[in-house]
Amino acid sequence: MTGRNHLAGFAEAQNSQNLQNMWQIAIASNSEWVQLVTWNDYSEGTSFAPSAGHGRALLDMSSYGLYSFRTGASPAIVRDTAYLIYRNQSVSAVPTNRSAAPMTLRQWSSPARDTVEVLTFLTAPAVVKVTIGTTTTTCNAPAGMSSCIAPLKVGAVKATVVRGSTEVSRVSSHAAVTATPYNQNLEYLVDSSRR
Repeated sequence: MTGRNHLAGFAEAQNSQNLQNMWQIAIASNSEWVQLVTWNDYSEGTSFAPSAGHGRALLDMSSYGLYSFRTGASPAIVRDTAYLIYRNQSVSAVPTNRSAAPMTLRQWSSPARDTVEVLTFLTAPAVVKVTIGTTTTTCNAPAGMSSCIAPLKVGAVKATVVRGSTEVSRVSSHAAVTATPYNQNLEYLVDSSRR
């Protein structure tokens, strides 16, 4: 596609699921190499380079898949880490600065979803609590990599990871979810407890 129609479409990444699928497919198919598309296409929402929207989190999250891809084994997790993956508006939010050609879901895409994901890398099982505005979702997370999915709501987003009575990880969103965004922005934002 070219021109305006190309720019007006988006594909659903399902929080971090698309990234996880890419690494799993590369490993399962015994691929010779992997290309992270693309390094710095910030305007297309496909960048891996550090940015205000996701910091270094996408690179950090990819390091787990890269290690498995290169060695054939999952890396040892040496510290508990949590990543928040979310949008700052729902897919159906109507921005106050309306575009003549708002983005719409491409026909071949996975269904659009309004969710917050806490992707955890844990040394041992723990409880993940995701709070969005005044709503809290709780998940029991195993050791290793795991996802806790919560419905997107208006308000600040935060997550805590608790093992027994000890908080082992905490992360807060750098942007609150709003019901009335200025512009349509369907890019996923990512925050990390590591940085």
